[in-house]
Amino acid sequence: MIRKNIILLFLILSSCFAYAQNTITVDIQNESYLSLVGSTNIASFLLIQKGDKITIKKFNIPVTINKGQVILGQNQLALSVRGFSSDNPIAYHDFMQLLKVKQFPQLFVQLQNMTLVPNNSAKATNTVNGNADVLITITGVAKKIQIPFSSSRTGDLITVEGTHKLNIRDFGLVPPTKLMGLVRTSEMVDIKFHFIFKMNDHQIM
Repeated sequence: MIRKNIILLFLILSSCFAYAQNTITVDIQNESYLSLVGSTNIASFLLIQKGDKITIKKFNIPVTINKGQVILGQNQLALSVRGFSSDNPIAYHDFMQLLKVKQFPQLFVQLQNMTLVPNNSAKATNTVNGNADVLITITGVAKKIQIPFSSSRTGDLITVEGTHKLNIRDFGLVPPTKLMGLVRTSEMVDIKFHFIFKMNDHQIM
């Protein structure tokens, strides 16, 4: 559900600039994905949305970097709720109902700010770690959360990944039950994102 949390990768630019104001253009690659792992008292289930399901993949984003702080201009990633898939049709159906897909066909993720964490590993000079404050909107309810992430760069490709445990009750959602309460869904969901962005250095101004 989140992702643009995803646009977290732009912090990689901090390895190039101690203080800078730039505009970057990035493209989300099809190999990217966002997964949600939930569970019931009987079994766990996986829902995943791959990069090829994201409609808008190119973003032009103003970036300001100053002493480990990364601030992005207006940015918002819209994810189609129906864009998620699962090998468990029952879990998929319940997920669609939980997120009220007919009334709210999309969920939104907006990156607000990021703080970089110094990397003390001599072997990981191409890696940037940090925490990002992200505003997530689900079924019309917005919630600000902090997500730890790790990002690395190879040529013009930037990979950003991280995990976060989310309580769906924070968005006013009630875990569903079935069979008169015999099957209970946990209120906690593990989010994992793995996003690959392509960036053209010649587009940095």
